[in-house]
Amino acid sequence: MDNFLKADPCLAPDLFEIVPALMAYIDSSGVYRRMSYAYEQWCGLPRQRCLNRHYSDLLPELFGVPYFQQADPHLRRALNGEPSRFDAEAPSSAGVRHIRVTYSPDIDPSRTVRGVLALI
Repeated sequence: MDNFLKADPCLAPDLFEIVPALMAYIDSSGVYRRMSYAYEQWCGLPRQRCLNRHYSDLLPELFGVPYFQQADPHLRRALNGEPSRFDAEAPSSAGVRHIRVTYSPDIDPSRTVRGVLALI
């Protein structure tokens, strides 16, 4: 996972467009910096309304307060360098769905967390 976004700057943006999964990159301060096309379609909101917002502001809007309350400790754990996974129910444009969320820290060679890759 180290250097995921910096290893090949040409690959990372394309990966976010072609992977048929909800993917997002949240920086070390908790701000959404990238999200996949699938994530955008799931939420029914353009990325421009989601990016550059803190997760504590965005997740309740996208998935509801109960989801945010469940996700928050897991995301905090990942922002502290520990991978985290949980199951949840989340609303989508197709109704409520059961999802598995994985938060994988992006850690640089000096062991500093640069951000978190969210995969749903």
